[in-house]
Amino acid sequence: MYAYCSCKAMHAVAKECDVGSYVPLERLDNMKWMENERYFIVVNHLVTADNLDACFIVGVTLVFAHQDMEQGLLFLDKAAITGHKAAVYVLGLLLHVR
Repeated sequence: MYAYCSCKAMHAVAKECDVGSYVPLERLDNMKWMENERYFIVVNHLVTADNLDACFIVGVTLVFAHQDMEQGLLFLDKAAITGHKAAVYVLGLLLHVR
């Protein structure tokens, strides 16, 4: 059974580093499309908690949406070093073509 919570509760959880690093972002898919600004606020808070998925999302967004390769690679590297498989793959592709 999955628990659902409000944005206010997610914001509070995201600030707790011990908890925020384990928050699964796939549970926020509806928020990503319906409340995009709030979604990115939560993602940015989760980055400060060293959440691997959040670091990956921010890295990919910086590289592909904002064309900021340098900053994007830093976030992708942070996720890849700690074991995020998709980050390892994307980082490898980006570094290969660079």
